[in-house]
Amino acid sequence: MKKQYFLAFLSQLIFSSLGWSQSSELGALVQTGGQNINRYGAAYLRPANNVLGIILNNGWYNTAEVLKPGRFEIRLVASGAVAASEDLTFDLRSIGLSNDIQILDQNTVTPTILGADNPGPAIQKVFAPPLVDTLQTVNFNAPQGLGLNLLALPQLQISVGLPIKGLEATLRFIPPLSYNFSGANANLGIYGLGIKWDFQRLIPRMNLWPVHFALAANATYMGLITSLDIQPANLPNASNNLLQANQYQDQQLAFETVAYGFSLLMSKKLPGVTFFTALRYDAATTSLNLKGNYPFTSVETSRTDADFQRQVVDVARNPISFNTNFQQIGINGGMRIKLGFFTL
Repeated sequence: MKKQYFLAFLSQLIFSSLGWSQSSELGALVQTGGQNINRYGAAYLRPANNVLGIILNNGWYNTAEVLKPGRFEIRLVASGAVAASEDLTFDLRSIGLSNDIQILDQNTVTPTILGADNPGPAIQKVFAPPLVDTLQTVNFNAPQGLGLNLLALPQLQISVGLPIKGLEATLRFIPPLSYNFSGANANLGIYGLGIKWDFQRLIPRMNLWPVHFALAANATYMGLITSLDIQPANLPNASNNLLQANQYQDQQLAFETVAYGFSLLMSKKLPGVTFFTALRYDAATTSLNLKGNYPFTSVETSRTDADFQRQVVDVARNPISFNTNFQQIGINGGMRIKLGFFTL
């Protein structure tokens, strides 16, 4: 079930992004301007970054004890997180959109990426003199959410005691996955590396304490790369600033998260069970980039052009690029139950 939740998230992310890559939506979004795209994108994407930051940084360690040199441990780690209710929507008036962006609906609250699977308020981009002789507008709706406020992710984790006593390295990953959605090829990769250090053994008499201490660090990369195929042939008839067909072949949607954390671990081992806790610092950065050349419809604003004030086809290079950041300091804990070769 947890894997299904995450695959559903990836599927919906691809479908919603493909929808926003079509001509009219892409054109309207591009024409709002880079600053508006960045502000909207950061607010829209932030909850997913927060949840992914928690998931990718969680579950790395369940004890402060370090494996002896040459010893290894294989674990299947399942981490999940629920988005807070306040992270499911945001108010368009609060993100500082420019004055030429007008919200047509009385309700200005719109879904975030994890919010409701319903389109957001109607938005209008206004082209006013001196760009054009008369008022010109382009209308579109704020994108819908994915309807998924719970994300969960299983990962395979391998830990090994290093030759340097007191050090343990951990590799975490998901085998590369490939999908095909409506002709779009999507590739998912998750790779992480962690290190744990038993500093307690270097401090005189501290190794006599009845609890274990260690320092730990971890970093994880998650990348979802989707190929796109948006061609001018799919757009209304027009001829303006078009490229050759082979110049649209590098289109990609890249959704990437880099998460990292630092921990002070403490654990107490009892017969058959180990209790542990940690003081943690977690951070993550998620970016969404639309790479390549894309044809889109726009309004020609150059007075010297024969298509002045008419809708034309234009080309955007890498039209969408924004990121959002997450960080927190907290305490977590739990217990590890050992049953022979198996550990829960």
